[in-house]
Amino acid sequence: MFKTIPSCHPCSKEFKTIHARNIHLSRHCPYRNALKPKKRAKLTHPDNEDDWDTQRGTGDDHELGMDEVGDDNELEMVEEGAYEGLVLGNTDSVDPAQEQETDLGRVPTRRRKLPARYEDKVVSNRSALVKSIRLHRRDSLENLNPTSMSLDLNFHNPLERDITPTPSLDELTGDANHAPYTFYYQTEPDEFGVFKVFESSIPTVDPDENIGVNDVADAPTFVSNLGVDESARSYSNCFGVHLDDNDKNEGESDEGWAPFLNKSIFRLMDWFYRFPKNSLTALDSLVRDVILHRDFKQSDFVGFRAKAEVKKLDKYLGQDGDFEESEDPNPPPDVSPLRDGWYRTSITIPLPHARSRAASEKDVPTLNIDGVYYRKPLEVIKEALKDPSSTGFHLQGHKLLWRRPDGELVQRLYSEVYTSDRMLEMEWEVRSGPALPGPQVETVVLPIKLYSDSTVLSIIGNLSLWPIYMFFGSLSKYVSLKPSAFGESHLAYIPSLPKTIKNAYKNIYGVLPTADVLSHLKRELMQAVWNVLLNDPELIEAFVDGLILACLDGITRRFMIRWFTYSSDYPEKCLLICMCFLGEHLCYSCLAKKHMVIQLGLKRDMQRRVNLPRADSENLRKRVKNARKHIYVKGRAVRSDHVKEALGDGSWTAIVSAFSNVFFEYGFNYIKMFTVDLLHEIEIGTWKAIFVHFLRILFAIDHIQVDELDNRYRQVPPFGRETIRRINDNVSELKRKTARDFEDFLQVALACFEDLLPEPHNGIIMDLIWDLATWHAYAKLRLHSDSTVESFRQVTQVFGDSLRKFVRKTCAEFDTTELEKEREKRIRHTKRKNGLDTSTDSESELHQKRAFNPNTLKFHAMGHYPDAVVYFGTTDVYSTQPGEHAHIRSKRLWERTGKNRKFVGQLARQERRHQFMQKRSIKCGQSRPLRQNFTTDTEDSEPLPSCDPSLPYQMASGQRFYEEIPTLLASTKGDPAMNDFLFKLKNHCLQRVLNTESDTEFSDEDRRNLTFVSNLLYIHKYLRINYTTYDLRREQDSINPRTQPDVLLLAEDGEETGHPYWYARVISLFHVRVRHLGARSRNTSEQRMDIAWVRWYQLDDTAPSGWRAKRYHGLQFVPAESPDAFGFINPSQIIRAIHILPAFAYGTTSDYLPADSVARVYQSFENDRDIFMRFRGGGVGHISTLEHTCLFETDAGVDEQSLPVYDKDGNVIETEEVSDSSDEEEETEEEEEEGEEEEGSGNDDDPNSDDNSDRSSDEYSDGDEEEEEDLDLGPEDGEVDDIDQLGLESLGYGNY
Repeated sequence: MFKTIPSCHPCSKEFKTIHARNIHLSRHCPYRNALKPKKRAKLTHPDNEDDWDTQRGTGDDHELGMDEVGDDNELEMVEEGAYEGLVLGNTDSVDPAQEQETDLGRVPTRRRKLPARYEDKVVSNRSALVKSIRLHRRDSLENLNPTSMSLDLNFHNPLERDITPTPSLDELTGDANHAPYTFYYQTEPDEFGVFKVFESSIPTVDPDENIGVNDVADAPTFVSNLGVDESARSYSNCFGVHLDDNDKNEGESDEGWAPFLNKSIFRLMDWFYRFPKNSLTALDSLVRDVILHRDFKQSDFVGFRAKAEVKKLDKYLGQDGDFEESEDPNPPPDVSPLRDGWYRTSITIPLPHARSRAASEKDVPTLNIDGVYYRKPLEVIKEALKDPSSTGFHLQGHKLLWRRPDGELVQRLYSEVYTSDRMLEMEWEVRSGPALPGPQVETVVLPIKLYSDSTVLSIIGNLSLWPIYMFFGSLSKYVSLKPSAFGESHLAYIPSLPKTIKNAYKNIYGVLPTADVLSHLKRELMQAVWNVLLNDPELIEAFVDGLILACLDGITRRFMIRWFTYSSDYPEKCLLICMCFLGEHLCYSCLAKKHMVIQLGLKRDMQRRVNLPRADSENLRKRVKNARKHIYVKGRAVRSDHVKEALGDGSWTAIVSAFSNVFFEYGFNYIKMFTVDLLHEIEIGTWKAIFVHFLRILFAIDHIQVDELDNRYRQVPPFGRETIRRINDNVSELKRKTARDFEDFLQVALACFEDLLPEPHNGIIMDLIWDLATWHAYAKLRLHSDSTVESFRQVTQVFGDSLRKFVRKTCAEFDTTELEKEREKRIRHTKRKNGLDTSTDSESELHQKRAFNPNTLKFHAMGHYPDAVVYFGTTDVYSTQPGEHAHIRSKRLWERTGKNRKFVGQLARQERRHQFMQKRSIKCGQSRPLRQNFTTDTEDSEPLPSCDPSLPYQMASGQRFYEEIPTLLASTKGDPAMNDFLFKLKNHCLQRVLNTESDTEFSDEDRRNLTFVSNLLYIHKYLRINYTTYDLRREQDSINPRTQPDVLLLAEDGEETGHPYWYARVISLFHVRVRHLGARSRNTSEQRMDIAWVRWYQLDDTAPSGWRAKRYHGLQFVPAESPDAFGFINPSQIIRAIHILPAFAYGTTSDYLPADSVARVYQSFENDRDIFMRFRGGGVGHISTLEHTCLFETDAGVDEQSLPVYDKDGNVIETEEVSDSSDEEEETEEEEEEGEEEEGSGNDDDPNSDDNSDRSSDEYSDGDEEEEEDLDLGPEDGEVDDIDQLGLESLGYGNY
């Protein structure tokens, strides 16, 4: 009758579940070490890397020379002395009286020792195919159950398990005359504890088996990413263009320059096709690679004509023709094959008209639209499977699991397409379906990802391109999303409605088409194009029975074609799903109503998403058919009550989806393809709407506050390789801002908005910014675990609470008006709607009132993201960013065409020329220009060569810049940074030379025995830190004392604050050559030591910080007069660079430096996903710091999570429900009242009406994107001109 509350007896902390209590006891309890006998390994760290081999243990319980110790006193000694680094204070030779005198009048500081020994683990290989297989004979096909596994996932010592011999391929495929086997297959864990579980079948090839450090090295400055990229796939493959075999085997003789007459002309033509636009880089290349080349001769250009040379090239490539670039090379028949697998056809769509009846829909007048260019999807798929890149395809979906080193239960990981629930679901559907005809070969589900969106090619002439791209989900995203991989294939180009549509309609019906009719025709056009693509008998057969194909490895496989995702923005989703634009049921995934959006994060809102999914069904198809009968046969208006009644609830339109029309009978629910879109829904959606309303509030308070905000953003320092870019403009003007810009605004907003509003509104918006930035960081993760997904769900709920609080209290307090840019946009929209010559009255020219509207699709969609990660994979898998990036390449290629309305047929021809010149230049000894990273144009520049990714860091080996130590000390006398400089430097070098304990005292004789060769310091400009990311990739930071000086180190054990990290600002980078003599010397030869001279930060605990406080950790410089203010560190102890933001609200001070400096700074960790996981804890690749970040996990509520528990079959057997404390009755009643006031504001079938109904606060969150008449015009806000402004490289997808 009494309920027992689980609690921790040592610390008396209470928990909601027993599971959470057990996690706390094993990882987070401060008394956990006192509950069991201490037993720790003693780890020695020789400076000489060759000594590692002699210290490696061979037993199961020994690694890297670890010896068990049991005595507590000995343990403490090991902890004190297991570190290498620096002595930051003159603590071993200073007179006590003098030290006491020094301490007077300064801020007390702890006795600083050394940072903890940090050794980053380098990725060597992923889950290798060491098999552990259990066999189960099935009595019948119907009894196949992929969840009947017999695997002990929660094993303790994998080496003790019995390994079943690997069955042969004949055993795997089974015999037709016998009951087949079901195999359950588990790989051995890698060094990070990650392993795979395959269900029912074993892949013949696993691309991850041979992955090494070079394969996961993403930074462009790594050795593995440099050199000429001779990948077989190129941009021409995106169009289906392939060079002939004779083009690939040309020698380097004079004929190698064919079809050009000589080398000089070849080099000039090669330069022309390498640079589509004029630039200083192009000019430099022209001079360097052409004019100054040793083979260049002026006489070679006698009689040169560029047009003639291009014709020679076309003839050589089999593209000979006499048409000009401005002409259309393609004839206009109904369906005509073009070069390289392209086809051109025309489509017809019916024209509806109210009060015009017909016997059937076939008898309705139609509109013929010509110029549909497309490739057959099956031909594109076959080409991809024959491409060498297909050897990297993952042939089977699987579960990726992870066991933490601290022995917790197994967690599942979510990352790629082939580790998602949707992939496993599609494989199960194939296995549980009818027996497949033909030979018994390996069956592979091939997930296809689609993307479409319109883009403007030229504002002049209003030329646009509306391409459809195809991607392959079987290829790892770390490969396919590299811009240099050309992972997209151009599938089709959707035409726009002809400009003569209104005249054609009037000629038939005698009246102009209404806006409703034009919107209906756009939907018909989209589905008509997809009907052309999908109504291919061979494609349907490949979907139903599979495509049997001999692969490049000689194995014949059956590929089951499956549509995985379709990425697009919201307006295009509405066209593809056949739903109303911003209707009452505005969501593409569920049937939630518009007025319910404000309930984001509440339990009933999350449950509603599960119980009311949007889905295709036979009933829906019947309703759509009946609605079309009303429109085309009975002559009803497109938005008449009869049509609405026939369609029923759901905000559907009277359009038949092409995917449903072709694949519904085979059990395919096309709605499942459409998932979330982070770029449009969040970065230029919810955050842009919130940011704009913040500006309205600041304008309502005082324009001075807006100026202060602009000034703060301009002072934000950049970080990383375009992780945070410098902000030079006034953010309040919102001029030409892309999604990437708004992402930067969000990631530094907490410091910039602090104290700009009075309390309590300052606290409200600070909490809202923290919650949204944290939510955004979780959404951007490239590797999720069960724990991070659960945190993602919790943050979604918390953000919903903060949003409602912001709406009720802050938004209601201020009377806000539209911004200047919004006013100008509204006037332009009014003139365009009423006619350009229409004059506006003086009242409409004034700033109108504008309120904040949270009831939009973009806020509602946030609740779908955590489930989308589990079902589809992480958001970068189906992001629209790769599609936007493909638009940029299409635009640059368009620059070479005739730039007219018949340019589409010229795209493949232009790329064929470009690709030929690229391949020929490689054969002739030329290579692509590499990135010139980390170099300056100053006189003392010091470029670094490429770096081995397995090394912990890289510093230049040159000795060009140096300082004489005596001269340096004499010239800097009086500088507080130089106090005891030589004394500390020698102590630091002695500790590294002798490999001594951190608190070892050295005598004057020891310091005399250490000498600096030539008394010189060799100064360097850059330091590269290599590190393993949370998602098991190898990345790199560049440390520059001038531009990116702040670094992160591991705190020593026993840190008073319990904070696991130390922070420092690098003042200088140098190396010294030392020689150590005397009795204690271990090596009398000259040794090089790389050193970073740093200024230390200290934690500022005067204000609450951390996850529960929803504030960044505050830092201050250690006062300059303190002996702990400056010090020396070994670069190998640096974890990585860190982004330090000024705390603008605290002003400046001279307490820490002789001159004024910022009084307080913030350590920002939401601007980089890897740093985010280092301060959240639980990063899979952060195995070296995992136990140190338990404090962060406790603060973030991780130890209170109720995570799935897996049984021996790898299935969830226990998930403890935790009551949702956020569902408060008072808040619920207020939300329901607000919802009732807004209910009925939208119209299900009127896109324009829906847009106007939300005009009060929704349309300004994404501009023209929400105006249906602009759906096919583009460009999207995410499109940019710079090829890397989308930030694909900074996201970790390598160089170009």
